[in-house]
Amino acid sequence: AFYLLAQTWKGAKSAIAVPSFAEYEDACRLHGHEVSFFPTSCDLSGLSLEGQDFCWICNPNNPDGRLIRRAELLALIEANRQTVFIIDQAYVAFTTERLLEPSDVCNHPNLILIQSISKAHNIPGLRIGYLIASPDKVEQINRYIIPWSVNAIAVEAGKYILTHPEQYILPIREWQRETACLIDRLNELGDLEALPTSVTFFLVRLKKGTAAGLKQYLWDRHGLLIRDASNFRSLDETYIRISAQTVAENQVLVDAIREWLSILP
Repeated sequence: AFYLLAQTWKGAKSAIAVPSFAEYEDACRLHGHEVSFFPTSCDLSGLSLEGQDFCWICNPNNPDGRLIRRAELLALIEANRQTVFIIDQAYVAFTTERLLEPSDVCNHPNLILIQSISKAHNIPGLRIGYLIASPDKVEQINRYIIPWSVNAIAVEAGKYILTHPEQYILPIREWQRETACLIDRLNELGDLEALPTSVTFFLVRLKKGTAAGLKQYLWDRHGLLIRDASNFRSLDETYIRISAQTVAENQVLVDAIREWLSILP
């Protein structure tokens, strides 16, 4: 969907909230957009989008789990009617907050929603998702859709998921509690800062050592895999991304990171 939108309006001006999913920028540059950036932490009420054709926002955001409240986001969209907002809600299933809904597109023609079906069902490799836009925008987008854009396996998986919703009720509140506990235990280590999140993944800023060094150590010594987040725009070599798991697995991670910190000079 990202590449399809960038292609449909090739050569446009796009503002992207960062740090965030790199493929917004990749898609825009591939199709000749003039790209600018603004921090996800900025005060949206004071954000100027004058001259921008598109604004790309991931909400909840990857990699930091930051969430923009529904009312705040709608106010921004309404205040900048000249700009089309592409809101990626791939991680909407990982929060209990009410975010944007398909019906919001009816009242905000400058809104395009992107949703993922596969993230919440642990099958991201199937790339099942959809976008919602006003009829005139959908008509423009449809001109660029390639044949067989979704494979037969993904179609069948999507049909099954959508017709059996009772099998896919996620224990989000339980996961959020475990995430909060993991953040607290990591911060008790002292040589890093686990940042607040609205979902089940979050950023950690190392106060000593590097993300690459920790990632290699955890994999070599403990078979654990974290995300080196240094390649996200506006982050550096001190940032990692962690997704909370079970209580026992989270403790294994905390102990392993404590071990790594203890051997650093």
